[in-house]
Amino acid sequence: MREMNNDQTMYNAREVQSDRETISNKNKKENMVSEIFAGINSSDGYKPLIEGYVKNCDCVYILKGSPGCGKSTLLKRLFAKAVVKNERVTAVKCSSDPQSFDAVVFGDRGIAVADGTKPHVLEPSLPGVREALINLSENLDAEVLLTNKETLERLNSKKSLSYDCAYSFLTAGAKVAETEDLILSDGVDDGKLRVFCERFIKNRLKSQPDFRFSLLPAFCFCGQGFVFLPIGSKPVTYGVKDFCGLSELLLSQLCFQALERGINTAIVPSPVNINKISGLFFIRDNILVLSERYMESASEKKINPLRFVYPEFLKQNRSKLKFLKKFTKNCWVRRGNSSPTRGPATRVLKIYILSPMILRKPTRPPIF
Repeated sequence: MREMNNDQTMYNAREVQSDRETISNKNKKENMVSEIFAGINSSDGYKPLIEGYVKNCDCVYILKGSPGCGKSTLLKRLFAKAVVKNERVTAVKCSSDPQSFDAVVFGDRGIAVADGTKPHVLEPSLPGVREALINLSENLDAEVLLTNKETLERLNSKKSLSYDCAYSFLTAGAKVAETEDLILSDGVDDGKLRVFCERFIKNRLKSQPDFRFSLLPAFCFCGQGFVFLPIGSKPVTYGVKDFCGLSELLLSQLCFQALERGINTAIVPSPVNINKISGLFFIRDNILVLSERYMESASEKKINPLRFVYPEFLKQNRSKLKFLKKFTKNCWVRRGNSSPTRGPATRVLKIYILSPMILRKPTRPPIF
């Protein structure tokens, strides 16, 4: 597949929202709202993407402050207000906890409000002109926090250990997945796979080519396991069954052919390896093709890629590949669900910080 430039492929919240709005008038309200992750917890560590989401906005409000000071709560309320007003809006979800918000992008206004703290640090490039800083820590009672200093330090330490544990299992699973891919590479009938992808595009994708593509980070490994955020336009979904990475191989071939034909394609990167593809959203045709390597989709339309594997190869290597598949599942699912930030340490940490907050009405940005 051809190399992609980061600037070209970065998700543009304003642009993709506009594309989705043209899909159907029946689901107009759903098309106005979209959800993406602030980054990806890959086997190589956290990959922040939030800066790319806001770079095309005319005005960016950057929120600063410690955990629990109200950044996510403020973002949720702004998002809810935009939904009520039927505005085009993108919710940027936390990659560790999808219930938490890291940014909100208002498509029609050209405005973004974003959490600018670690691990997705944002700093103003044109302070007072394009960006404005809002420090929510000013609402905290420092004296009360100081009395709980040791507890806060202990909880922060536990949080760091939880992250290290999660990434270690994620990395181990990814290494085994690479072995699966290597073994399977000799057993795939590439010609048969190519013909299937050509027919899929010819029979199902009817929109005119416009040679546009983007990243759609809607799939992530987080504190709830593997989570795929819903697409507001309610696309027709094809679930690609998986056997040791076959689904991602099919999606790579399908992506290559779609881009060659200039089809408007949003690429969903893998939640484990950002260089691989876990889904393709053909925006103007409102069709989603999703890998089931990490979680099963609810789609009734299924694609079984085992048809592209030589039967003799599968017979010789099935037991070996099944063992590797089981091992990776243990790394990602059994231990992964409790390892990232939804553990007790983070919950208690937020409670300790929230409790001494001064309950006063914060100053709102003038745009709202």
